[in-house]
Amino acid sequence: MEQDPKLAVYVTANSVQRMSRNEEQVEDFSRRVKKLGIVKVYLENYRDGLLVERREVEKVAEELSKSFEVAGGMAIGTWGEGWGEGEQYGFRVICVGDERNRKLVRLVVSQQASTFDEVVVDDFWAQWCYSQRDVDRFNERFGTSISRDSLIMRLASNDPTTSAMWAEYSSDLLEDVSRSDVMGEARKANGKVKVLLKVAEWRELFYHRGVALRRLAKVFDGLYVGAESRENTPPTGSLHATDLVKTIAGGEIKGVWLDTYDGLTWEEVASPETFTHQFVLSALGGLEELTLFDGSLVFDSEKVSLVERAVGEIPKISSWRKGASTRLGLYRIALQSSRRKVFDDYLEDYLATIGIPVAFKRPDFLAQGDLALITEGDVDQLDLAALSERGVNLILTSSAVERLADAGAGNLGSSLLGLDKRHPLRARVTDGLAFVEKGRGHARGHRIPQGFPVGPLVNLEEGDALLYVYDGTGNWPVLTRKRTKSTIYLTGFTKYVPYLVSAFPEIVRQYLRDIVGVHTGVWIESIGSTLTDLVFLLEGNRATLMNLRNYSQRFRLNVRGEVQEPKGGQVKVVSKEESNEVTKVEVSLAPNSLTWFPVKVR
Repeated sequence: MEQDPKLAVYVTANSVQRMSRNEEQVEDFSRRVKKLGIVKVYLENYRDGLLVERREVEKVAEELSKSFEVAGGMAIGTWGEGWGEGEQYGFRVICVGDERNRKLVRLVVSQQASTFDEVVVDDFWAQWCYSQRDVDRFNERFGTSISRDSLIMRLASNDPTTSAMWAEYSSDLLEDVSRSDVMGEARKANGKVKVLLKVAEWRELFYHRGVALRRLAKVFDGLYVGAESRENTPPTGSLHATDLVKTIAGGEIKGVWLDTYDGLTWEEVASPETFTHQFVLSALGGLEELTLFDGSLVFDSEKVSLVERAVGEIPKISSWRKGASTRLGLYRIALQSSRRKVFDDYLEDYLATIGIPVAFKRPDFLAQGDLALITEGDVDQLDLAALSERGVNLILTSSAVERLADAGAGNLGSSLLGLDKRHPLRARVTDGLAFVEKGRGHARGHRIPQGFPVGPLVNLEEGDALLYVYDGTGNWPVLTRKRTKSTIYLTGFTKYVPYLVSAFPEIVRQYLRDIVGVHTGVWIESIGSTLTDLVFLLEGNRATLMNLRNYSQRFRLNVRGEVQEPKGGQVKVVSKEESNEVTKVEVSLAPNSLTWFPVKVR
């Protein structure tokens, strides 16, 4: 892992064209970029129909190369006047199967590869379209006769068979076009060129749109990761995007990409806290480069202020990266799903904000004693009985439980999960009033409406009910545990994520933390009524904590072993209790602060 991340900036085609026609602007840009500590500049030649002339790109590159490392970029997935068929998503993108678009892609690629020895493709490169051309090829490929409207309806309803076939079609098409029209054309123009594909932050839709990571990693010379986490999205996604790509694709993954936009209007700038959290968590992924989008930000004082604040965190980030090792915790299984996980998309990002350490593993690398999260998207792809037989502990989301029940799990539901074979579910949802543990009720806090949705409620045949919900008619299990060759947990409270993150009584979040602690030996314990927006990263030798709130948060760090004094950040150790079993450290962590404790688990 590179200890000091290299700062880069990506300049879009229209900015490159303007600078090529104004030498003073190039000098001004260069001066401003240096002040931010940026050492590399990517220059784009195409976006949204604008293809900058090669001589103009070369002119700017020649001038900037006197002070910076310079590479190329191209947004070949974006549509413009004169191109072929496209789709509208609030932004226009090309249909990669249209030969008119492929011809223009080859032109853009050839020009950039002739100019630079390194080129990055922006993340609009995907199979976005449901055109009649695509439908005809889809039907020819699979021997079907589905109309365009019927195909779109089946995909929208998450039909598993159609979704799997569409993902296969999209992946084959994007791989073919990438191999022939991007990499093939680039190699013709420059045998030394390295072409990197930037994949986007919308990782749950990758396979549907043809971005099959392992396959494309073999086509391109490397990958770049979109780590943008804007307002109202958990910043932990900036780290998890890198985790997923590294785990599935392997190979060379050069850097992460982030921007200053709010993600709401696209006209306003993100808050300083949001941008800094995005920056820090992107950097903790350990990749070589951090690239800022886009170059025009250096002329905007508000955006410059954001970057300056975030760059101030680099010394702490570098210190942290010196001791980085393999992350542990609740394992999100690194798979690409062909259909939407309606309730479980990005669930791990939210779990990571409530003090649960999340790490990624491929299913074939899961080992005895590991604790794996099973989502609704995993149920169709994994043999849960085989995982349990290997000693892998499983915690199933509410939607995973429902999907197994709907599929008629039969013996699987009875023998593995402990559910009643004939009637596994009592109800899909109920209006809860309180959670009940060992006869004690836990309701929502002061000045908050009492009720909340929870479900499904299961009919348990074997195993233990750890937590119940009271809905005015009785107490019903919402967290169960069954021990076989491994331990299987079923949850009835992960389906409604906003409640899970902050609106449920704290007992729910604490139970999840405790379960992870049972299997890792390190866990967070809440002291107050609500503990959220606390990121916890676990490695074999340390526990890293990041407070995302604008106020100090107090909690306990519990370790079955030893805990040393914290490193970095504004943190106060309030008390420390040591015993033969558990060391308990009461911590007060300052607003928006990152710290880490060396630990040794017995």
